[in-house]
Amino acid sequence: MSNETKRDLAADLAICNAATAGPWEYKTSYYGSLRHDVVAPSFQLRLFDRNKNDIRFIAEARTGWPHAIERALAAEAKLERAIEIIRWYHELHWREGDE
Repeated sequence: MSNETKRDLAADLAICNAATAGPWEYKTSYYGSLRHDVVAPSFQLRLFDRNKNDIRFIAEARTGWPHAIERALAAEAKLERAIEIIRWYHELHWREGDE
């Protein structure tokens, strides 16, 4: 188990959903120096001489992270339900003292 603090996925999803709607795009061009752009419907972020993988991450995170968080929340809910069923089954069939 990690020593990292557990993130609040619902709060993270709210942050994602409050951002400008996606998908966002990333573009790389050269105008005197290397330029990377993140292009969204309401803005364009231009960074010079940066790692294009960082720019791609920013653009892809707009749609990728909400999807991943929604899947994680659904998986956690399914796991909780499975645990409830296992506990119910255990209590039903293996009461204390029963063999």
